[in-house]
Amino acid sequence: SNDITWTSTYTPTADVEDATNVLTIGTGYTDTAGNAGAAGTSANYVIDGVDPTVSSVTVSDTTLLSGETATLTIVFSEAVAAFANADVTIESGAISTLASSDSITWTATLTPTADTEDATNTIAVAASYTDTAGNAGGTGTSANYIVETQAPSVSSVTVSDTALKAGDTATLTIVFSEAVAAFANEDVTIGSGAISTLASSDSITWTATLTPTADTEDAANTVDVAASYTDTAGNAGAAGASSNYAVDTLAPSVTITSSESNPATGSTLDVTITFSESVTGFVVGEAVVSGGSVSLSGSGATYTATITPTADGTITVDVAADVATDAAGNSNTVATQFSIVSDQNDAPAFTSTPVESATEDVAYSYTLTATDADDGDPNSNTITFTCTTGCSSGAWLSVSSGVLSGTPSDSEVGDYPVVLTASDGSGGSSTQSFTITTTNVNDAGSVAISGTVAEDSALTATVTDADNDGVSDTYVYAWKSSSDFITWTSIGTDSSTYTPTQTDVGKYIQVTASYTDDDGATESHSAIASGTVSNVNDNPTGSVTISGTATEDQVLTAANTLA
Repeated sequence: SNDITWTSTYTPTADVEDATNVLTIGTGYTDTAGNAGAAGTSANYVIDGVDPTVSSVTVSDTTLLSGETATLTIVFSEAVAAFANADVTIESGAISTLASSDSITWTATLTPTADTEDATNTIAVAASYTDTAGNAGGTGTSANYIVETQAPSVSSVTVSDTALKAGDTATLTIVFSEAVAAFANEDVTIGSGAISTLASSDSITWTATLTPTADTEDAANTVDVAASYTDTAGNAGAAGASSNYAVDTLAPSVTITSSESNPATGSTLDVTITFSESVTGFVVGEAVVSGGSVSLSGSGATYTATITPTADGTITVDVAADVATDAAGNSNTVATQFSIVSDQNDAPAFTSTPVESATEDVAYSYTLTATDADDGDPNSNTITFTCTTGCSSGAWLSVSSGVLSGTPSDSEVGDYPVVLTASDGSGGSSTQSFTITTTNVNDAGSVAISGTVAEDSALTATVTDADNDGVSDTYVYAWKSSSDFITWTSIGTDSSTYTPTQTDVGKYIQVTASYTDDDGATESHSAIASGTVSNVNDNPTGSVTISGTATEDQVLTAANTLA
């Protein structure tokens, strides 16, 4: 306003950044007097008309997995001020505090968000910062990066058959939460079994054939998946396991035993058939016996075959494979053949020779002996003897302590059949049959006189044959009398009766009976009447006769010869 101080608005050139600038006043001006002015120069001034920009936003790892971090680097076109974490937007992650040594390059540690699976992520720098001159900055964005921090897991592990027996297989199916890589058989532990090579069409569902271990009995088994696999991004997986499954591929074994060592025919032999575990379906026909008949009892794991040997020789017992099954359905293995020698019980044999003759009224004795081929056999017993014929109650023979003995009487004279039995106590016996011929010994007979020993009283001689041999012969009687009991005079009769007369009064009367019995024994026996003949008054003898005519008035004359 006074032509001395002049002002003007200076507008720097756009998008220019120049640290050395002056204003120069030329000599083209004059003062009011018309004097030419001198040139002049201003002090230096700086022009910064360039806005700061984001030169680059980079993430050192564009695929971030669980547990990983990356370095975030933001480079500006120039030094910036007022730049902080709030000026940066992080997708699927977070950063540490931004730091810079020159305010141009800024770095921080990027940590991806856990359990996140996001294939599209960027870091955006907002235009909220300025350069040191105060020029507002521009925005910037990083290239895409992937966040894959969601670890794969085992969704399921299944075995198609949870009770595996011999010959069975099952399908193992392993399902993951996502596709996995680097997954192989060695990542899987199989309880009591093995699997074929794992295969998958989508890397999510994997299958294999599980074959149980042979000859194994294990009720607690699982398939375990180790945490050694990764997903396709490389995240380590979590472990997993199947539910329990049972493996019973152990076929029941069979043993056949017996406590007996020398069975005898006719007796029974118990053979124990033992399975290693309880089985069903085992019946009598499955125990094949040679050399005997069999019955079967028992259940579960233990059975008893009761065998009756049919002959001397070897008895065998066989149990074939696949005749019984355990609870899992496994069939049994074949049993080792059981064999034992049957010793048929031999009947004892008489070695003693029968004593076939006896004498009436003389003690008879026959010592019995026998041999037994089973001597030395622990099943054999002492031989015992019995009399089965000829020794009934009241008979003259009996057996005691191996001796047949007795004394025959007259009634046993002749042939006497005998049957003896020798028994070994094990069912074996033999008989010995023979006839004892008893020789008769004559038993003296006797004669007796009965009747009253008196004159004119008849005496009767009665003969008794003591041994009942019978007398078909005629008895011969001789009657005698004696006055002194020393000298005997024949009376002269051979009848079995005699009537003493007057001449015999006071005398002894004797009779002798002689005969031959039916066994040929000649016997003669005498008897003397008791006392002498007593006298009996005799009636007169003679007769009375009458002579004359028995008419009226005639004389009759009696005469007699009485004496």
